[in-house]
Amino acid sequence: MSSIDSACRRAHQPKISLGIRAALLSAFVAALMLASGATPAQRDCCEGDWWQKWNRGQRETYFYGYAAGYSHGFMYGCERGTEHWPVEWMGNENDPLVKCLAAEQRDFSKSEAYFLKGVTEFYKGHPEVRDINPYEVIDLLAKGLSVEEIRAYPFMRHNPTSANPGRSRTPE
Repeated sequence: MSSIDSACRRAHQPKISLGIRAALLSAFVAALMLASGATPAQRDCCEGDWWQKWNRGQRETYFYGYAAGYSHGFMYGCERGTEHWPVEWMGNENDPLVKCLAAEQRDFSKSEAYFLKGVTEFYKGHPEVRDINPYEVIDLLAKGLSVEEIRAYPFMRHNPTSANPGRSRTPE
């Protein structure tokens, strides 16, 4: 086949407009989302199952990673957020870094056993909360809430009446 024949065939093929291509791509993505059962406003199920299956060492690693990351991020955020303030404010009662660091932070001073027990107790016997992430529970424990208060907490995108049984991702 000559290059002229190929050019003629391409010229006579129907062209798909950009709008139609975008619509087809959108339909394809929507079909994939429906097939997976996930929507952007849903929580991924079942982080509580993962926590329950982890051993103590894995839970400690998770806790220490979260606590260290939170504390480091808080300090870094205060330092970065105040680095361009006027120098004359530094070291006095208006020092923005001091004010930032004095703001409400999470209290991780209790033992890791306190946090591990609290998260484990939060999930145990309550499948309706297994879509809540362990870090969310740790965060609220560090704010001083009890396990029962955390179970009643209005988590975003959480439907406490549904345990989402059809969406389980059980760890191996």
